[in-house]
Amino acid sequence: MRVRPNPAEVERAAKLLAEARMPLMIVCDEVYNARAVAKAVKLAELLGMPVTQARQIFASFPETHPLWVGSPPAARLATLDFPKNPDVVINVGNKLQHNSPAPIVGRGAKFIDMRIDSWSMGNVMSTEVPLVADVAYGLDDLTAAVAQLLSDSTRKRIRERSEEVRRFHDKAAALRALVARNPEWERSPMLADRVTHEVAQFAERDAIIVHEAGSVNLHGFDFNPDGGRELFFYYGAHLGSGVGTAAGVKLARPKRQVICLVGDGSFVFGPTALWNMARLELPVITVVYNNHAYGGPHSRVIEKVPGGRMVQTGHFFHDYLGSPDMNMAWIAKGFGVEAEVAQSPEQLKAALERARRASLDGKPYLIDAQVARMGVAWADTPWTPPIRIALERARKV
Repeated sequence: MRVRPNPAEVERAAKLLAEARMPLMIVCDEVYNARAVAKAVKLAELLGMPVTQARQIFASFPETHPLWVGSPPAARLATLDFPKNPDVVINVGNKLQHNSPAPIVGRGAKFIDMRIDSWSMGNVMSTEVPLVADVAYGLDDLTAAVAQLLSDSTRKRIRERSEEVRRFHDKAAALRALVARNPEWERSPMLADRVTHEVAQFAERDAIIVHEAGSVNLHGFDFNPDGGRELFFYYGAHLGSGVGTAAGVKLARPKRQVICLVGDGSFVFGPTALWNMARLELPVITVVYNNHAYGGPHSRVIEKVPGGRMVQTGHFFHDYLGSPDMNMAWIAKGFGVEAEVAQSPEQLKAALERARRASLDGKPYLIDAQVARMGVAWADTPWTPPIRIALERARKV
């Protein structure tokens, strides 16, 4: 059902945005699903308003646009590098799923909430203006209302704000490019950033990236849901959906290149859709970031319980996936999918080209990309529990 917002609430929201010192827009899946990306861009440009996106499934704003300021790294606006203190925040189509006691939108800003999914409106965050609406209609009505309120002095302030946001956007893009200057850029096993860089260079301009690679930062893809590369991100707090999701995306979008990026821990929870890819000839390219570890749980233990026994002894029970190492290429071949292991950047580049040729032939392909374990408290040879049942047998059967 498509619903227009309450006109009186639209006027209130328009006044808040027009008078704001530094408004901020959060976009998300309802924008993508309503095919309203261009409408979100129009409102942002009208106000010189920076745009971000909290975690959801799709990328819902072009990341090369000068008003794009990136996503908050810790799912809270306070963790954005810019802007630091927005006075008005408008959410357009985000469910605002919280993963900590701290609210996504801080208490200081006035909050406008526009979405058709109104069930949780006002339950967690104090809401100045609720706009229950199909976001395509809501953006149209709000844009028209804002345009009527802009005086010459306001437009001058908006131009200055637009330039401030653009300077941050350009600086952030330049800083992201510095990832290639990492002194370990050529190392083997590879940096996760190097794998991402090579895949981003390889991907078609309208590729769909299915992402279940945990904390891997997807720099370099420049997602643009309005005709460019698209993102399909895992949204739930479970593992194992990536490969099956990629198969489904390829079924729905057979004329688009589909690349599945998945961590090794996630992959082993759900590789069986490789068999469907082989049987149905779904030419999906799957890249496994294989560091033989659960990096997320390892880091969280260090962050949350630094005084705990595992951290103090270096005996981590829950995170190492080696001894023996799992070979994801062998797993893929068991499901009928051609695959190989890539140890170095040069091997990865060559493997991606073989994957491209397989795709052109209508075949899926998997690359087991060997990635270094990075971060605090990783040993070169991680500890494993000293349990060897074979040595304890009284009778060898």
